[in-house]
Amino acid sequence: MQSVLANDVTTATQGKLSGAVDLKVTLDRQSRPVACSTQPGKPEYAAKLPAEVVRSAYPVLARAVERQCWKTIYPLVPSELYGGEETVQITAPIVIVAPWPTLASDHPWRIHEARKAFFWQQLMREQPVDSVGQAVIRYQADAQGKVTGCLVDLAPVPQRTDAFRLDGQLQADLSRRCMQLDLRDMPSFMLEAQAPAENHAVVEYAPWKVGRQ
Repeated sequence: MQSVLANDVTTATQGKLSGAVDLKVTLDRQSRPVACSTQPGKPEYAAKLPAEVVRSAYPVLARAVERQCWKTIYPLVPSELYGGEETVQITAPIVIVAPWPTLASDHPWRIHEARKAFFWQQLMREQPVDSVGQAVIRYQADAQGKVTGCLVDLAPVPQRTDAFRLDGQLQADLSRRCMQLDLRDMPSFMLEAQAPAENHAVVEYAPWKVGRQ
């Protein structure tokens, strides 16, 4: 769980934050988050950061971790850990190291993450869903940003295959909306337009994740 959250925060903040926090997340019996809070990381975890890494201000890092906590897809918690209760609280140390804070805007990692963020905001964020999965979006566009072809497949995420449901209506809606997108607003579009080709993006979804920035 810690590695998933750390990677998600790194992606959401474009690799600009570093530091250590302790996250307290409360999950219901479907492993949906119902409460998220943070406190400063213990010294032994902060010590894992490389000496040359500049630590981010705790309030900034804490807000980023808590925001991502509400959007993360967690593995199913074993029922015996609930002890007869409807929720379970888990405390997890989160250590985040900005991977490449000086990466150029045309670096493949930044292009990949910008593309994923674009399709989340424009295609998936407001889409009502009742299962957990990921949308694999394969698209083609012309030099003016008009989508000329788009195919969306739905697949389970590895940590929650139990919660996946193949939803033909969702798949059709996403494909239809994808064809209506204007890709000129996508940060990586100008780079892609120089060599038009089929591109793809993968965005995860869950009932508690949609609707959030």
